[in-house]
This record gives sequence, C-alpha cells and structure tokens, in this order.
Amino acid sequence: INVLLAIQSLDFGDFGLAICHLKNSLFEINKSIKILHELSQEETQIIKDFTKELMIRIFDLRELWIRVINDCRHESKRKRDNTDSE
Repeated sequence: INVLLAIQSLDFGDFGLAICHLKNSLFEINKSIKILHELSQEETQIIKDFTKELMIRIFDLRELWIRVINDCRHESKRKRDNTDSE
C-alpha cells in the first residue's frame, strides 16, 4: 500500500511524501527478506529453490525503490534550488 501512496505522491509532485512512503515500503521489503532467510533454512529443496528465486525478485524491487528515492531527492533539491533563485 505504501508503494501506491508513493505513486500518488509522485503524481502530485510531492517528492518528500513519496520518499516517506517508499522508505516505509523498504522497511517491509527488509522484513520480507528476513522471513525468507529464515524460511530458506528448511531442509526441503523446493523451499530452498523457491526462496532463492523470490529473493532475486525482492532484491530487484528493493534496488528499484532505492533508485526512485534517490531520483525523488534529486528532483526535490532541484525544485528547492529553483525556488531559492527566484
């Protein structure tokens, strides 16, 4: 749900709020990684394979959120600098 709120914030041009929601989303992703790590300790090969594949996708998603957060910070700073120079 935080990702949806972040997208809506971006639609409105509120980069600070988008960062806040994406950080909350990162917290949930990190919790998911912890749970998957615990689950990967199971002896069943199918569970190990499942967690390995899912971990790849979750890390990709995590990297995407981090990039969007950096872009939001950059855009927010640019807007602030433009406002200060006027």
